[in-house]
Formats: sequence, C-alpha cells, structure tokens
Amino acid sequence: MKTLLTILFTGIVTISALEAQSIEVHTDGETSQSELYTYRLGNSTITFEETGLQMNGLEEVVRISDIATWSISPNGTYTVAIQHTNPLSLHILRSSDGSKWQTELTYFKTDDSTLGLYVFNSGRVVTRDNVSNFTFFQPDGSIDFTYSNQSGSQYGERPSRLAADSNGRTVVLYNPIINHGFTNGSRARIIHNEEEFVDLLENDRLTINRVRVSDDGERVAIGLEEEGEVQNVQLFDRDGLLIQTLEPSLPSIEDLRFSEDRRYLTVRSRNRVVVYLIGDGELIGSTSFRNEIQFANYVPEEEQLIALTGNLGERNRVNSVDIYSVHFGERSLASTSVSMPLSISMPERVNVQHTGEGQFYLAGLNRMLIVETNF
Repeated sequence: MKTLLTILFTGIVTISALEAQSIEVHTDGETSQSELYTYRLGNSTITFEETGLQMNGLEEVVRISDIATWSISPNGTYTVAIQHTNPLSLHILRSSDGSKWQTELTYFKTDDSTLGLYVFNSGRVVTRDNVSNFTFFQPDGSIDFTYSNQSGSQYGERPSRLAADSNGRTVVLYNPIINHGFTNGSRARIIHNEEEFVDLLENDRLTINRVRVSDDGERVAIGLEEEGEVQNVQLFDRDGLLIQTLEPSLPSIEDLRFSEDRRYLTVRSRNRVVVYLIGDGELIGSTSFRNEIQFANYVPEEEQLIALTGNLGERNRVNSVDIYSVHFGERSLASTSVSMPLSISMPERVNVQHTGEGQFYLAGLNRMLIVETNF
C-alpha cells in the first residue's frame, strides 16, 4: 500500500507528495501463530487474561489470578505481578528457567489505586506503595530499601512516577505535578539508595509530561509543559548536569526515545514526530501521520524513522495498523498496512532493532515483526 505523507526537512523543503518506496512486513517463525494477548519471553510464553496471567513452556504451567498490576522486564526475562490476596502478594517469575518467588506486601492497602510495579533486566523490582513511597526489592523478593518521594507541598501532588534504563542503573523518580497553590510545578531526581540522590530539576511553574532514560543510563530526557502547552525537553547526564534544552513544536509530548547510540532523540505527539541530533540540537527531520502513533524511533544507521500507527483499543489491542519507514536522507517514505491481530504488551517495551541493511525487528508486540525496506 502506498501512502502520501507530509514530511518537513528543516531548511530545505516541505514535501507533500512523494512516491513511496518498498516496505515489507512479516512475522518471525516463533511468534507467527501467537494469540492476541500471548507474548513470547525467551523459552516461554505468557498469556494475559482479563484479571490474570498464565506462563507456558516451563516444566509446569504457572497461573496467577486476580491481579492488581503487573510488569515485564525490558528483555522479557522477568514477569512480576501483585495479586489481590490479603495481604497483597508480589510474584516474581523468571521465564528462562521457571524460577519463582513470592513475597507478602503487608504494608500495602489492598484498595489503593496508586499501586505501581516496575522490574529491571536483573530481576530487581520496584513497587509504588502509594502516592509517593517506593520499595526496592532484590530478585528474590527481599527488600533492599524504601524511599519516600513526597514533595512536602501542603496543597498536594499527583502520584510519583519512575523512569529508568533497562538494567536499573539510573533510576529517576519524579513528581509530575506538584500543586503550589496558585501554580503547578514538578521535581525529578536520580535515586541511588535511601539516602543518596541527585536532583535533576525542581520547577514551580512547569509540569513533567514524560521522562526517558537512555538504555546505558547516561542520559535523561524530560518533557516539560506549562498549563498543558509543551515548553521544552531538557537533557541531563546522570550527574545532574543540564546538557541541552530542545523546543519541539508539538501539541503534546507522548513519548521520548533515544537512538541506540544516544546521539539522536525522537520526540512525538499523537500524530507528529520530530528527530533531533543531540549536542548541537539540529532538527534532523519531522513528519506527521494521519492515524495515532503508537511507536516511533529513528535508526541513524539507515537514516530511517520506523513508526507504527493505529488505534489502541481494549487491553492494548492495536487496530488499523500501518507500519511506516521515513527516510530522511532520501526524503522519501514507504508504508504498508498490517492485517494480522496485534497487541502491545507494554508501551515501554516496544522497540526497533536494526538487524542489517534495510532490515529491522519491531519487538514488544504479541508478534515479532520483521520489517524490510528498500530506498
């Protein structure tokens, strides 16, 4: 399927009608028959039901019912879930060999809607116990330390959030909105342990929309808004030094993505993407899509932006899926529709991997998509 798309190349020309080049999308053999809510994790598969999960492919089938919240590590090695028991239970499953651990969360309120759960590739787990308190666990479920991220504002605050690299080397806890009475502000800091942290920013008029940590943990990108309008994206190193401030012309910031080499940052709203070269802030290119973007990131080796668009439905099913490749160097694009049923395990786990000339893996879905382009 050929599609026309508006592409803006800074300082050159706005292109509104280009003949699309070729793009092909197919699945790998292992996931080609995956059910809509079944995801392959190493040697096993995990299926999410309405309120539970089931892991297959191990010596025994693992089932956990009545789940409050769950998470999967970026590499798929660990799956964690909090189960509605009395008291609540934390389950840690390792997909490589079927090892499992269970810990009672005696200090949690079973009806707390602010419960949150995060897991790193190492198996370390972090729970958000309430609006601002976090507990860090070792892979065996033992407690490492706890940390209170409460801002201290007398007017209140939104629940704190966590952003980190896949290995948990750099963990950012941030207060997206802190009510100061007449204005709303925010705060972000890197947490090392219960006593040591590095402040990244604290602002009394800008709120935090999105935070992304590069996969090596060396860079942190923070999207800031004022009264719902995008102001800028600030880039920090892990020592808290402000490296750069970017000002994308976007109606909102829905996602931030570093390229694998950390030299480029992709910033997107629901329908528009901009790509920057980090350092001098050069705008490499930007493009708009008719349908809502579910994922987009720039692959500098190919000068291509790989994007997935579609409508996100119940339980993260993606309908009306299109896959795009936008070649900034050639000022051209290719797109194709995907008819197979697709769902997203977790938005943070969707990623693109460059596997060869004009070849990519699109991972984090119920099917591993192989994308091949030719420009």
